[in-house]
Parts: sequence; C-alpha cells; structure tokens
Amino acid sequence: MKLKPKGGVTVRDRGYDRMRRSMLDLGNEEVQVGIFPESGEHVLNKAIWNEFGTVNAPARPFATTAFVVHKDELIDFTQRQVGLALDGKKSVNDALNAIGIKGQAIMRKRIVEIDTPPNAPSTIAKKGSSNPLIDSDEMLREVNYKLVAK
Repeated sequence: MKLKPKGGVTVRDRGYDRMRRSMLDLGNEEVQVGIFPESGEHVLNKAIWNEFGTVNAPARPFATTAFVVHKDELIDFTQRQVGLALDGKKSVNDALNAIGIKGQAIMRKRIVEIDTPPNAPSTIAKKGSSNPLIDSDEMLREVNYKLVAK
C-alpha cells in the first residue's frame, strides 16, 4: 500500500501494519493444555491423584514435567508458529491452535513415557499393564487444549 502524505513523501508499508496487528492478536489469547473440569470429576480426580500422589500411591507428575522434559521441542515449535503468524503465512488463531495440538501431544507422550515409580506387582496383575499411568486410556483421551482470552 502506498500512502501520499503532504509534502510529497511516499510511505510504503512492507508488512509492518499486518505484523503489528498479528503481534497484538497474539497477546489477546493464551493456550492452556491439560485435563479440564469439563472432563468430569472422576477423570480430573484421577489426574490430580497421579500428579500429586495420595496416601496409598506415589506421585507420578505428568503435567508439571511434560513441558520441562520436552521444553526445547515446544519452544522450537512455538517460535516457528509465531513466525508464520507474523509473516502472514498463517492466521494467529491457526498458529495458536497448532501450538495447542502440539502441547496436547507432548502431555500425552509424557503420560506414556512415565515408568517410575513402577506399579506394584498386584496392580500390574489387576490392570494387565506395567505402565503406571495407563489403565483405560481415559486420561490420555481427556488431555485437551483450549484458547483462553487474556
């Protein structure tokens, strides 16, 4: 776009306005990843008990460790998505949704990765699996993301 202000100066916008709008849009929403109350009390309680432990079961933190263990992967992905949005190659909403899907995948991956502390032999026999956080795949299915206005 060419603007002709008084005095004969021509101003050429080479994408600054689009980039400025994208930067403002990026600041309006945040991505949240986890198991949300909408999943139901049973699933939410199961997630909390596994994350923090109970009197009878040790903590197996998956949510708090997911983004620590996979920090570099998420940072690289997020930087690429933000760059695409700022370059106008992707909408801000599409970039934020892509980041949410990536975060969801990382948290699910972490649930599968956790193998310590191991299940007791009686638990393994009862549920048929040695993976501490995999029983019915219920928690895996309920890991979601959402975009929330700031």
